Amino acid sequence: MGVFERKYLCPVHLSNSNSAGLLGSWNNDSLNFCSWSGVTCSNTQSHRVVALDLESFDLNGQIPPCISSLTSLTRIHLPNNQLSGQIPSELGQLNRLEYINLSSNSFSGVIPNTLASSSLQIIDLRSNSLYGEIPPNLSKCSSLQILSLDSNKLTGGIPEGFGMLHNLSVLRLGPIPSTLGNFSSLIWLSLAGNNLQEIGNITSLMRLRMEQNYFTGNIPDSFGYLSNLAVLSLSHNKLSGQIPSSIGKLSQLIELELQENNLNGSIPSALGSCKKLLTMNLSCNTLGGSIPKELFSLYSLSKGLDLSHNNLSGHIPQEIGGLINIGLLKMSNNQIYGIIPNTLVSCIHLESLRLEGNFLEGRIPESLTNLKGISEIDLSRNKLSGEIPEFFQSFSSLNVLNLSFNNLEGQIPAGGIFQNASKVFIQGNNLLCDSSAMFQLPLCDTATARQWHNYHILKIVGLSVAVALVALSCFTAILLRRRKKSKPQHLPSYKELKKFSYADLVKATNGFSSDNLVGSGKYGSVYRGLFESQPHVAAIKVFKLDQLGAPKSFLVECEAFRNTRHRNLVKVITTCSTLDPKGQEFKALILEYMSNGNLQSWLYPTLNGCDTRRSLSLGSRITIAVDIASALDYLHNHCVPPMVHCDLKPGNVLLDDVMGAHIGDFGLVEKAFPGKITEILDPSIRPYCEDEYGNNNFDHESSVMVAMLSCTMQLVKLGISCSAETPRDRPMMKDVYAEVTAIKEEFTILLG
Repeated sequence: MGVFERKYLCPVHLSNSNSAGLLGSWNNDSLNFCSWSGVTCSNTQSHRVVALDLESFDLNGQIPPCISSLTSLTRIHLPNNQLSGQIPSELGQLNRLEYINLSSNSFSGVIPNTLASSSLQIIDLRSNSLYGEIPPNLSKCSSLQILSLDSNKLTGGIPEGFGMLHNLSVLRLGPIPSTLGNFSSLIWLSLAGNNLQEIGNITSLMRLRMEQNYFTGNIPDSFGYLSNLAVLSLSHNKLSGQIPSSIGKLSQLIELELQENNLNGSIPSALGSCKKLLTMNLSCNTLGGSIPKELFSLYSLSKGLDLSHNNLSGHIPQEIGGLINIGLLKMSNNQIYGIIPNTLVSCIHLESLRLEGNFLEGRIPESLTNLKGISEIDLSRNKLSGEIPEFFQSFSSLNVLNLSFNNLEGQIPAGGIFQNASKVFIQGNNLLCDSSAMFQLPLCDTATARQWHNYHILKIVGLSVAVALVALSCFTAILLRRRKKSKPQHLPSYKELKKFSYADLVKATNGFSSDNLVGSGKYGSVYRGLFESQPHVAAIKVFKLDQLGAPKSFLVECEAFRNTRHRNLVKVITTCSTLDPKGQEFKALILEYMSNGNLQSWLYPTLNGCDTRRSLSLGSRITIAVDIASALDYLHNHCVPPMVHCDLKPGNVLLDDVMGAHIGDFGLVEKAFPGKITEILDPSIRPYCEDEYGNNNFDHESSVMVAMLSCTMQLVKLGISCSAETPRDRPMMKDVYAEVTAIKEEFTILLG
């Protein structure tokens, strides 16, 4: 039997001659084929092949029809290769086959009508070039749980018999059938790349993602009846009309993403009833009216609230202090007026505050002094007045402070972040002065400086007394609580370290389903997961411990995440190190999920006609460069001990829901530097400016063109200098960060 199995395995290898490195064991005639890479044999019949796992092995050529002679096969897993030709109809002869994944290849032709086995549970053929109709015989796969056919060129409708597939829980298709409501067991429906139609009453649906298409019309009121819905993403479309108040009925909703549409009207106060929301993004629409105070009762909001780039008006409600777990708060580029409310002091987890481009006035409130963990504050382009508060000097995590184009006055503080001119933006405040020439402002006269010196002393003494009183009060309170042995009230926080078991991870990823697979690399695979106990979407990196170096990679990443905390590094939620049900070692990292994927997919989108992402504008690229430089400057110069990321590439730069860049996947080995500039220079970078809505706002006057080219060339030259072959020829990271920040500021001024 061993000779028989080897005979039919070899053609698979021989048609993939470019994979000698990864399939080197297949060339070893003295090695038992059950020990070949990617081959699994039966425990009871030792020479029977039961599984082929050859994901990302750079395979090419065609699948030979003789593979059907491996009659014991239950699993064929060949995604992310370059396999082509037709899917052999002989696969239908494998009566024991339960799982087949041929996604992300170059298969063409029709789907074989022979795939009709009652044993098949998972069929994943997405991201190929298959055409024709969906074969009716697929409805005979009575055990089918997951069917993924999207990102192909399929035509026609859905076979009538599909309504009888009672075990079907995940369906990813091309055209949407009118009978979709018959699928009563669906929990995940992905319609990316299709035309929006009525989806019916699929009350079991948990995730609905329709982002980055050309959907038009209104958001249906019927969405409010999807009572189990946890994720609703309709972003980057052309939807219009008002946000239906029925969405407020979605009590299980944790993600609401409606950004980059043409939605109008007011924000429905009913959204305040979605008490499990972790993130809400309504940015880049034409929403008007005041911000409903009910939104600020959502203390579950931790990932972010983005209302930017709308036509919102009125005051910021005092109830904003109810967002006690918020990490990102963005209301920029609206028509909001009035003062910044003192109640922001309750948002103690705030990391980014963006209120620029409004009509806010009055002083910057002293109560903000308690936001010690904040890393970004942008209050620019408002009508704020008074002095710059001294407490900004004590914010050790603050990396960007933008107070430009207000009516601020007086002397600039001299300590903390104000010692680094690349992190502070204060231009456009004509009444400010400085004790040095760092910010290129008028120097303060001696009398004024003496007054400010005395004022500083009084404030320091007063602050010291206040701190002492607060410390004494806290100490007294702690003693009283210990005596009473009472437990303090505990409100849930996204930042708490969670504990998840292997079973939790299996359930969160639907059995590590390929439908939840985000990406795969040498040392691990990353899945999208949704936990029930603390519902939030997370990224779960499962390490391939059979790969040489993977266990060490796990330990290194754990150590890296333990010693670092920065807004532009991927945040770790927890780890899982245990044994799986087979007694084999299992290690995983649970990380913050980045909804916009990696930078690689934005710089080099796939050309299969299904990737509708718009190209990054020059402004977006500069912002991403600033984020990356900020993270590397932190790792090199502010982290204890200092760290070096040895595998920095676009694939390891992840983008969150507001296109903020985060570095992840800390490598273990040095990478060779490129030999040609074309290997590092994105060919699509150009002096072109797009606003947030995708409109071409480029001013063709020659002076602006020269300035645009200047920003572009500065960025390119900086990238080239960072890619010098020897370390001594590369600039220091702190200088890189300062220079790219200056480029961003120059570009921002250019845009007005």
